[in-house]
Amino acid sequence: MLSGIPQGSVLGPILFLIIIIDLPDFCSGKHDAKCAIYLYASDAKIYKTITNREDQDILQRVINRLKEWCDRWLVSININKCNQMSFDAKHKTDTDYYIISNNTTHHIQKLTNIKDLGVTFDPHLSFQQHAGKI
Repeated sequence: MLSGIPQGSVLGPILFLIIIIDLPDFCSGKHDAKCAIYLYASDAKIYKTITNREDQDILQRVINRLKEWCDRWLVSININKCNQMSFDAKHKTDTDYYIISNNTTHHIQKLTNIKDLGVTFDPHLSFQQHAGKI
């Protein structure tokens, strides 16, 4: 094992928090303050309001910094679990984000709905799909 925290250990959660405590600050450069990173357990979610191409570039820079942080601390990203979703905005912009790993560009999959912490979100935040499943 090159790095990591043993699961199920008493100190595991505290050690994990110590490792990731600087992740939000590292990813949010001084010019990208309007891009937020939320952490819950071992998940990270990056949020950004996209209204133009510059906003898209800012979000891509934050994704690049996230990958840089992971490489520095030997934390692996499960690229297959990385997704992107746009919540309905008046501005329909075609977004395409990627992660470069091992000299390969992996495009982040676009979703039309996503289940997070037991709640199904759709682009309009109507929660009809979630209510239908309940």
